Order: sequence, then structure tokens, then C-alpha cells
Amino acid sequence: MRPDLLILRFGELWLKGGNRQDFVRILAKRLRHALKAAAPDAEVAVRHDRIEIRLGDGPWIGALEVARRTPGIARVVCAHHVARDVDAMKAMAPRLVQAALESPVHRHNASSTFRVMARRNDKRFEMGSPELGRVLGEAVLAEYPMPVDLRRASLTLGCEVAPHGSVLWTEDYVGCGGLPVGSAGKTLLLLSGGIDSPVAGHLAQRRGCELESIYFHSPPFVPEDTRDKVRELGSVLAGAQGHMILHSVHFTEIQKAIKADCEAKHTVLLYRRFMYRIADRVAKARRCLALVTGESLGQVASQTLENLNIVDGLSERFVMRPLLTVDKTEVMDRARALGTYDISIRPFDDCCTLFVPKSPTTRGKKHILEAQEWRLDVEGLIDEAIERTELIELSPGKITP
Repeated sequence: MRPDLLILRFGELWLKGGNRQDFVRILAKRLRHALKAAAPDAEVAVRHDRIEIRLGDGPWIGALEVARRTPGIARVVCAHHVARDVDAMKAMAPRLVQAALESPVHRHNASSTFRVMARRNDKRFEMGSPELGRVLGEAVLAEYPMPVDLRRASLTLGCEVAPHGSVLWTEDYVGCGGLPVGSAGKTLLLLSGGIDSPVAGHLAQRRGCELESIYFHSPPFVPEDTRDKVRELGSVLAGAQGHMILHSVHFTEIQKAIKADCEAKHTVLLYRRFMYRIADRVAKARRCLALVTGESLGQVASQTLENLNIVDGLSERFVMRPLLTVDKTEVMDRARALGTYDISIRPFDDCCTLFVPKSPTTRGKKHILEAQEWRLDVEGLIDEAIERTELIELSPGKITP
């Protein structure tokens, strides 16, 4: 059955005390922006303990997906309006349960169990919560006999009676959780075409970070298909915040200079050091408070503790590494849930695979790397790369150069 509205429950926002309304205001703004494309008929209403999306007559599945993927939302309830009358509730309850039992989730489940969770927020209503739950449960079980399990039922009928209206539901989804995007400030994500960095960006968004992103492109050695892949990954992350700026840095001349003048075993670390310097310069210009990377401890040669220390001091800004201790299989699972995994595994190389030696340095020393950089015009190369940087605005499912 088509719901009338979505009820968005808060999770962590309840811990914010006196400034909770600031977080709710940011969250409502994000939702309104995202719904313009996904469900233009939907309207956002803020209550003291929730946000509601009134669905209107247009398509509603898009609104549900927006709600489920928006950081700051703990649960999403697909609710149906019902009159504030016990008989009306008793008439609607079996219809909702029938629709749920016919859905793919329950259709082939012969051992479905049932419960009612009723809540009377309006104390003027004629029945208390326990009695209302019992009455609705009897109405459902009279038509669809099922075992009752009050703790772990596979099918729950929810009911809420509030001063502004009453609703019933059987569909209740887990949301993204975390904090609203933008509530923690703006950060710059080092975005590659791999699996890890989009997941790191998503986790930063869940902690309230608004993202800009930076990508290091090396034409003609890296095909344009790789940058297209990065744009597509960025457009997925843009869905949580309405849009995102991608800084596409021309990195070819830096890589050519490193290959020509430096020892091969240090090339990967030298690449990373230039990337950090450039990202920090861009972040400062764009007023980003931190850098975000997809680095994971020990995953590749450049991500040992020694090598992370060598790049860490190059940024004036804090470096967030959400995946630092996360197992690769968990990252892959998160990428699949996010919708970036199939994009990331497309077989196009990025700039860090260029000129990589057979035995890269795993325990680099700072003074050795600095000696290698004395052979290069570091500031001149950085200035040229930044000057040739292209800004691309990404929207969910749309790329605008």
C-alpha cells in the first residue's frame, strides 16, 4: 500500500541538548534540497521529535531512498493516515498486515510472528497505549492468525496517536544514522577511482562533514575513462549533500619529474607527498577544515605507519582517516551498500599505478625523501598543477563541467 507520509526518527541528534534544533534545521535543509529531484511533490515538516515527509500524489520511492541515505536519520517509517477513532484503526490494521504478508519479505515465510507497538502521545485520546495495542492485535489476529512474539516479531504493526493526527504502519527501515551533512564543517576528500576513498568520504559525511573532493589526473598516461569513473563516484557522494565540487588536478608533469630525477623505489611516497601539499593548498583556499583520505593501515606500501608519518606533517589541516583500522572485506561491503563498488572495480588505472617500482619503499625515512625532493622544483610544480586544476560541479546522477 502506498504510504501517506514518511516519519524520520532521530538517533544521535537526541544527544545534542540545547543546540539540537540547529542540527535539525541543517538536516531539514538537506532533505528539501535532495527531494527536489527525487520527489518534487514531497514536503518536509519539522516536528519537535521528528521530521515528516508528506508525499503528495507524485512518485514516493525516490523520497524513501533519499530519507534512508541521508545522514542524521536513524529510522524511516512508511506511515498511513487514519482517523483518530478506534473503529477506523481496527478497520485499517488488517489491510496493512495483509499487504505486508503479501510482500516478498513475508510471502514465503511460513513462520511469521506478529506484534503491535502502540503509542498514545495525545493523552486526551480515549484509550491508553497497552489497551489500544491489544484491541488492534485482536482485530488483526481475527483475520490472520499468527504466533505472537512481543520481543522479536518478524512483522510489527505500529500505531501512533498524536495531537496533529494518527498513523499506522508496518514498514520501518534503518536509516543512515550519524549527523547531518554540514553540521561539522567542510572537508576535502582525496578521491581516487578505488574502493576505499568513496567509503571514507561517506563515513565522513555521516559525522556531519560536507565534502569537496580532489582527484589527481595524469593524461595521457591515464585514460579519460578513469576521470569519468571518479566523477561518477563523486556523484554518489553528492547525493547526501545535494552537490559536490570536484577539483581535478593535472598531475602529469609532477610524475614525469619524479620519474626523471628521483630514485624509483621512492616514487609512490613522493607522489603522496605532492598530493598532500596540493590538497592542503586547495583546502586552505576553499576553507576546508580537514582532509579526508581512504588510507588503511598496512593495506599497501605507502600506508605503513612509517610512511603515513612521512606524509602526515605536510598538511596544516587535520587528516581524517575513517578506514585506518577497518578490514578490507568490511570496506567492500560498505561500498556495495553505498552503491560505489561496481563503479570502483571498473578496470581503469589511476595515477598512483604509473611508474610504480617492483619494490616500493615500505619504511621510508623523512630525510631521504626530503633529499630526493631537493632535486625537484617542488613549489613550481605545485603552482603549475594548481593553476591547471579544473573545477567540476557534481550533482546526484549528473555531472556539470
